[in-house]
Amino acid sequence: MGQTETFFTLTPTGADGYRSKETRSMIASVLITLLVLVWVLGVLLNAALSGAYANAPPTGQQAMGLVVPIIGIAISSVALMLATWICVGRGGFDWVSGTPLVPTAIATVVMLGVCLAAGGALGVWMEGKNTFGRAVVPIGVVCGVLVPLATVLLLLVCAWMVPSSPRGLALLRGIGGVLVVGALAGYVLGSLGLRAAMLQRASNREATRVSDQAFHEKWRKIRETPIAERIVSDVAEAGAETPLWVFAARLPEAPDDATCALLITRALQVPGFSADLERTIASEQPLYRFGCAKLIARATPAQRDAAWAGPLAGSIRVTIAEIDADPKWLLHHAQLNPDPHAHVEALLQASDALGNPPETAAAVRDLEAAIRRLERGLPRDFTLQLFAKRGK
Repeated sequence: MGQTETFFTLTPTGADGYRSKETRSMIASVLITLLVLVWVLGVLLNAALSGAYANAPPTGQQAMGLVVPIIGIAISSVALMLATWICVGRGGFDWVSGTPLVPTAIATVVMLGVCLAAGGALGVWMEGKNTFGRAVVPIGVVCGVLVPLATVLLLLVCAWMVPSSPRGLALLRGIGGVLVVGALAGYVLGSLGLRAAMLQRASNREATRVSDQAFHEKWRKIRETPIAERIVSDVAEAGAETPLWVFAARLPEAPDDATCALLITRALQVPGFSADLERTIASEQPLYRFGCAKLIARATPAQRDAAWAGPLAGSIRVTIAEIDADPKWLLHHAQLNPDPHAHVEALLQASDALGNPPETAAAVRDLEAAIRRLERGLPRDFTLQLFAKRGK
């Protein structure tokens, strides 16, 4: 009977099978196998999570789960490249060429392309059929499953065996040819992905530019619009549930009586006004307290409520505590306390408007004492004149 032709034989060893060179070769083969298993797990994980690239990719909050296949393909790609270089080092790709470094270069380029093909298949699936149509599944199956698994066959054969016949060598080259085609597809997908990323980046930059331009144009128009018109517009746009602090914050900058009256009338329509006034007039924001004091001071007798005396006294005492804690409280602060002098004046006018009931009268006296405790200077002396004029 004729002898059967053998395509491959196990990597030859020395007489005892455990000489140092052969031992290192065996260790390299085992390490390659383990790394290839990591690559296989990454490929199969992506195939399973995507339903062989046939399922629709997750969207919304569920899209956060895509980080798993992305990290998986990244880790497994590193494992594949390490397995390839180890296999080249042990001579597993010597059949490619006898010229030094050529097997290393070819194996690196091809395997890197295979990694790009697997990653590209995942990217195509994530983009969905709206972008790639019916090509999603074929690209996913070929580039994400078949070509990666072909690398497993090639690496395991090269790690453990050597060609023992022309047919064995031809088989290796056939598998290598499939991988070359797959690698080319990977580089194409990588190029498309890079182009898409660059286009997306340019689109994002343009969107940001347009948004910034619109934002600056909006604020330019706002700055050029008289403050009274801005307030009238803001009041008109305010919803039914707009809280009191929105209107209180605008009262200090109201330029005339008509605008002030508009703000007060709208503020009094806030749902649960009394409770909201108690909260806002005692706020840690001096601007809100200023606005509430001005509301009480400028409200008409028909609008005014004697019950406001308690919240006003509480607001004055909040101001006293801030003055005691901050000797520079009377100095202008554009955002938090734009006009401390006018703030104090509004507190005094509000107390006068309510008829100086005992609780606000006592708070006003304590406020004057707190200001007198401040270091002498123009802000202090100028503000104290408000109390002197009030007593005349």
